[in-house]
Amino acid sequence: MKLLEVILIVTAFTLLVIGIHQALVVGFMESYWIFMFSLLLLFLYRFSKNKKGNKPN
Repeated sequence: MKLLEVILIVTAFTLLVIGIHQALVVGFMESYWIFMFSLLLLFLYRFSKNKKGNKPN
């Protein structure tokens, strides 16, 4: 696993936890952008993994 992939997955998970906390404190609509940013990082992680897996030998 590359350093970039580790950073992406850890940041996405951290933002998900922060988003859940903020949703409980201030409401979901105020923390919606945190969830969307977390999903964006997860999509980038999956794209990175798939891109690495499709390289020919």
